[in-house]
Amino acid sequence: MLRKKKGRSLGADDPAYLHELKAFLEGEKRWAEWEGWWEANRTSLQRRNLQMANRLKLLAERPDLAAEDVLSCLGIDFEHKSDYWATGPVCGETKFKAVPEETTAEEIRQFALRSPLPGWDEIAREGWLHPGAYCPHGCTWVTWNFG
Repeated sequence: MLRKKKGRSLGADDPAYLHELKAFLEGEKRWAEWEGWWEANRTSLQRRNLQMANRLKLLAERPDLAAEDVLSCLGIDFEHKSDYWATGPVCGETKFKAVPEETTAEEIRQFALRSPLPGWDEIAREGWLHPGAYCPHGCTWVTWNFG
């Protein structure tokens, strides 16, 4: 994923949280660090930024889109290079992607056999997994529907 937004550059006078949001979006910080950062900063951010409160609440659920929205709203230049869904936001492991007509049944079986989660034995037997991106430790998964 790469989206660019042209705007003004961040400066030394801008709040530290804006620099942090930009670092997450641009891949300088890993999304696996997100939860700890958000817990440490959530209350003060929501208190200080009343006009941004609704946008900031979204940071807990979809930090990539919310960070992009906050920076866009403030007219700040960024390049959204990181893919929030490429790694588990808690563990940082690369997600397995099950893509129709691309991912083989054997690849799905091998992924399922390495997974410690309950129910993966059935997936290993069947060699089928709903299209999506799956963390090998189960911290997150996203299923895709193709229309």
